[in-house]
Amino acid sequence: PVPEWRVQLAAGWLDAVFDEFCSDDPFDFQSGALSDPACAISDPAAINANNRQLDLSGKSLEDAPEWKVSIVSSYTIDLGEIGTLTPVLSFTWTDDYFRSPFNRPHYDEVDSYTRTDFHLFWRSPDERYSVEVFVDNIEDEIVHGRTIAVELPTAVSLFGMQPPRIYGLRFGFHWGGEG
Repeated sequence: PVPEWRVQLAAGWLDAVFDEFCSDDPFDFQSGALSDPACAISDPAAINANNRQLDLSGKSLEDAPEWKVSIVSSYTIDLGEIGTLTPVLSFTWTDDYFRSPFNRPHYDEVDSYTRTDFHLFWRSPDERYSVEVFVDNIEDEIVHGRTIAVELPTAVSLFGMQPPRIYGLRFGFHWGGEG
């Protein structure tokens, strides 16, 4: 809107649904169950108690929210001989999604969530020195990330989590040179 004020808006839409896909679920312990008829395996020896092929056609790809919207706003304040001060506020909304292609209710579902970050930058007039004060994930909402399944003698599930609220102070020094 004015040279000192910058606003960036981004929106993403993703239609990530399997047309055809079969896979075994390491957490399906139905011993001796048959594979889904849509997932015929030509080698019967390939089917075992922990390798039951499931038809995932029509299921959502993991970690693929349908919508994601972000806005970032910053305003640079000229402080004259002592440099500039720039507050930056970013906000992101992420639609609900699944953590695995099996789309199991409750277990794989991640509800929609928001994340807000605030950073305040001071830069010296020659931009050689800088100080940043920040708070990331102001909401401090627990958001579970990707599920990783590992098949050992028994199936193991590892869950990732997005970082909690993080705040801090950074000091910077630019070693010189142009650009």
